[in-house]
Amino acid sequence: MNLRAKIRALPQEAILRGRNIVSGTKNTILRAPGPLRAVLILLLSGISVSQRAIGETPTKAEPSNQISRGDSGVIWPLAGKPDFSSGFGDYRPGRFHYGLDLRTGDKRRPVLATVSGYIWKVSVNYFGFGKALYLKGDNGSLYVMAHLDRFSPEIERVVKRKQLKEQSYFIQKEFKSSEFRVNQGDTICFTGKTGTKDPHLHFEARDSSNTPRSPLTVGFSLNDTRGPLFKSVIFEYIDNASFFSHGSRRQTFAASAAGKDENGARRFLLDKVPYFTAPTGILATVRDYPTNNKFGASPRYLRLRIAEPPIAPDTLWEFKLKYELTLDSLSYLEGDKSLCVYEQGFAQNGSKNCYWLFERDNNCFDLSSSVEQSTDRVGVSFKYGLHRARIEAADAVGNMSVLEFSYFNGPSGPLYELIDVHSDYAIITPRNYDSVKALGISEIVVVEGKSRDHWRESERASIDSLDSGAFRINFDPNVGERKRRLFAVLLKGIDGWRKRDVILSAYPGSREVKVSLSYELKDKGLFVHAMSSSLITTIPQVQLLDSRGSAINLNSRQVGPREFVAFCPPSSLTHPIVGMRSFMFDQSQNAISDEKVCFL
Repeated sequence: MNLRAKIRALPQEAILRGRNIVSGTKNTILRAPGPLRAVLILLLSGISVSQRAIGETPTKAEPSNQISRGDSGVIWPLAGKPDFSSGFGDYRPGRFHYGLDLRTGDKRRPVLATVSGYIWKVSVNYFGFGKALYLKGDNGSLYVMAHLDRFSPEIERVVKRKQLKEQSYFIQKEFKSSEFRVNQGDTICFTGKTGTKDPHLHFEARDSSNTPRSPLTVGFSLNDTRGPLFKSVIFEYIDNASFFSHGSRRQTFAASAAGKDENGARRFLLDKVPYFTAPTGILATVRDYPTNNKFGASPRYLRLRIAEPPIAPDTLWEFKLKYELTLDSLSYLEGDKSLCVYEQGFAQNGSKNCYWLFERDNNCFDLSSSVEQSTDRVGVSFKYGLHRARIEAADAVGNMSVLEFSYFNGPSGPLYELIDVHSDYAIITPRNYDSVKALGISEIVVVEGKSRDHWRESERASIDSLDSGAFRINFDPNVGERKRRLFAVLLKGIDGWRKRDVILSAYPGSREVKVSLSYELKDKGLFVHAMSSSLITTIPQVQLLDSRGSAINLNSRQVGPREFVAFCPPSSLTHPIVGMRSFMFDQSQNAISDEKVCFL
């Protein structure tokens, strides 16, 4: 009685019990008696009546199932229009996705030979690829099909014999070039869901050096006519102290569609001009939709170009390439570089389409220092003034998209200072009149806010110009207790930038003020928040207390009514922090607040 006959003779209940046994671990199989062990291995391999009914040689696909050949004479491994669920170069924890995932539904669909060639290798595993087949084409390329349900019948028999011989479900088997020759379009295996949860076909195209290439760049056809979609741009301070007026080291601007440019590329714009006071890096949120459905893939490449102001008014802006990211070919040895491509925090939270566009090391590229160190409107260490940038994105087919924006480099800290405060007016004057004049301020308005993110132009204040660039802020005498509102000066530049400057409520108080302290870890550092019991306060001084008894002084700024923020980079934290402290003084240096929090 041969082995196959023995399997047929088993009662159905025994087969079911066998499937329950083999659903465990490899050790369960190895501990079984010899004859039963052989039965379990075959059951685990998925043998069934329907498999035995398939012909003994790879079957040719029906003409109606054939897929049109691409530019390089290749065809897709599944019949019909490709339906992707994951793209080449997409984010995976600690690595890239090195192929395309094709949706298959719950059906076991035949997988076609993409080119003529031979079956080079098969592997069977519980995890990773599950069941996988490697096809070497006569064109020198290698194609991988993974998460399979089963192989063609002849290969199935070879696989089962090897499993029985090695007494293991886990096997790898290589074949000679003459053993399993296939023609393009032959059915070589069937889709499944081995090694993964959802059923799909993982498909890779590798070159002769075994390096994965995007299938869409090596001849596999796709009817795609739209470039990638820009969603937003994120700016991040990369110095050790700066943060934006809303109390974060990052600021996000949404991208808006603006038709097409003169070259036919999709065009996107930012509707605001960011104002930077320190070296700043950029991240782009962009996604490609190659099949015009909800599936989004990584772009083939991203390029960042920066332009300085033209030397002469009539000359054109000259854009220079500052950073390039390409995802059309990925080595397995470069998986750790995904940390330099994807913003990991976003990716781990589900937003897997945010890309770094600067080097994050000691030689960081940043928008502020990307141009030569010289002077523009103001003589400072880096170039003040307006700059323009352009991010180019292309998909694997060659469709282009362009996002254009301007940004402004200016001095840090308030440009104006408060020199006199009364119940019905306040006086502000430039800290450096020549510097402020050179920035090109077109308008100054008074705004009031209810929270750090809610500011609007005030209807209860007006502004008058005085000598030497000073201004008088007039308050409505009928307002009552002005301390119920936070006023600030908003500067508007001729280039479109805006800067919320001096806070008008931050003048010395005359009574004791209570401050509550809290902290959070974000944006690669420690943020300390100080909440005041009154708007009429000075800006608190914030200190961190370490285990040696030393104090680390932090610069704080007001970001909202009663709310102040200070930032500390990791490089300053050389010893454990055991507490934090804030204190304030009036103009006579009398303490009006002294709050301390201990962590021990």
